[in-house]
Amino acid sequence: MREKLLVNISLQQRLFILFITLLVVSLSTVGYVSYSKSKTLTMKIIENRLEREVDTTAEIAGNLMFAYAGDIEEFEKRLNRRVIQTQSSQLIQDGLKADFFLVQEGEATPFQISASSTIKFSTDDLKDVMKIEDGVLHTTIDNEEYTLAFKRIQELRGIYLLAVPTDSYMGPINQLGQFNVLVVGISVIIASLMIVMLVRSITKPLTALRDVMRKVRNGDLSQHIDITTSTPEVTSLIKSFNLMMKQMSIMILRLNDTTDELEHTGQDLRHASNIAQEYNEQLTEAIRVVKQGAAITATRSDQNTFTFGEMKEQIQNVLVNMEGLFSSASKINISAEKGEGRMAEMINTMDKFERDFTDMAKTVEEVKKHSLSIANVIDVINAIAEQTKLLSLNAAIEAARAGEAGKGFSVVAQEVRKLAEQSSDATTEISNSIQIMEDISLEASNQFQEMLYGISHHIEVAETSKYSFDDLMNEINGMNGDLQLIESEVQSLQKILPVIEKSVVSFSSVSQETLASAEEMQSVSKDQVRQMDNSHKIGLKLLELSDSISKLTKEFQLKKLTV
Repeated sequence: MREKLLVNISLQQRLFILFITLLVVSLSTVGYVSYSKSKTLTMKIIENRLEREVDTTAEIAGNLMFAYAGDIEEFEKRLNRRVIQTQSSQLIQDGLKADFFLVQEGEATPFQISASSTIKFSTDDLKDVMKIEDGVLHTTIDNEEYTLAFKRIQELRGIYLLAVPTDSYMGPINQLGQFNVLVVGISVIIASLMIVMLVRSITKPLTALRDVMRKVRNGDLSQHIDITTSTPEVTSLIKSFNLMMKQMSIMILRLNDTTDELEHTGQDLRHASNIAQEYNEQLTEAIRVVKQGAAITATRSDQNTFTFGEMKEQIQNVLVNMEGLFSSASKINISAEKGEGRMAEMINTMDKFERDFTDMAKTVEEVKKHSLSIANVIDVINAIAEQTKLLSLNAAIEAARAGEAGKGFSVVAQEVRKLAEQSSDATTEISNSIQIMEDISLEASNQFQEMLYGISHHIEVAETSKYSFDDLMNEINGMNGDLQLIESEVQSLQKILPVIEKSVVSFSSVSQETLASAEEMQSVSKDQVRQMDNSHKIGLKLLELSDSISKLTKEFQLKKLTV
């Protein structure tokens, strides 16, 4: 609804409303601000004047009380006739009609000069005055505004109050406000007339231009505006419009020529697109054949890459196994060398054992021989013991024969016999021990002989094993040489593998790129075919457009121009 309303408002009306609104707002604002400032300043001046009057009265009342101390009647008489009357006369001369009151105990009593005053203060006003005691108040009494100035005066035993009607000093300010309103009204009327004339001078050429443009809208490009105006912008707009009409006429003429050329070009383009389509079909077929070959090559290269990958993996496994074999051969080498050393140590140890056992067998034989010698000695000792027994027996017999004289000899003979028996028993035990030792020595000799034979046999076996270890070491050394040769060959193969892998990957990459290029060529060829089809269609469309443009340009009415 708002948009429709704005569409129906003309430019003239919009400019008029805008200018009038700005003028009214600006003048009203200036008038209101000046009125408000004047009112505020005047009220401030009057308030200060009334406060000074009240303060002056308080000072004079103090002086009178000092002059007429103890004479209250004379004091009040002087105050009413001289002070308050003089103050009232001065205020009236300044255009201020004032009434004077004394506020005591919540009541306002007029002084003698204001005895005829009809002002009746409300209880709230008197409470405010008694509460403040010194100052200025603005109040409304009987629908009339008053300014109250008051001060507590000790000599009067109350609050001295001066009441002035606000209208008495705000009259000139109100007249100023009315004058501002009148000026604003007159200014708006004059400005409206001037604005109407100005807007008409601006909009009249625009209205004429609008009428001409309506004709141009209907296809009449022969229009020309001849309007004289003092507005530079409008003059420039009219010149621009006339120049635009001339340029549009030239453009339409050239467009007619271009349309004819476009029609011929469209026919040539259609013929060329037909030939290009035939060539594109042949090119598409050739690209298809190349793509099939590239696809076969890419497939085979992928197979070769996969086969080479398997072969490389197997070679890597062989390399890993070879490394394990080399490690095992090295460990076998080390073990064989350790075994050979241990075998030599064992043979040396067994040779030492053989020598030790031979010496021990000899020692056992010596012990056997000594035991036999000891047995012979024991036989001698047994014989001596038997002889001793016989001697002791003969001595006992002789002692018995001798009687008392032979008792001591008999005791000796018995002791010797005991010793002989003990020696016989000892020799018997020694003989038994020697016999046992002889048996043990014989058994040890036999065992040492068997051990010596076994050690000799083991030495022979160890020597045979040593010869076998020597043969094994020779074979291991030969195998190490063969393994080193194989390692050298495998390392050479490992160095060649990256080059082969790179060649295989490069060949696979080239084949894939060839296939991708063939597919891209096929895709581009298809796009080119589509583009050619589009070009063919565009050629047909150009023919249609040229025909359509030709029909459109013939609808315009052109002026005869010399291009």
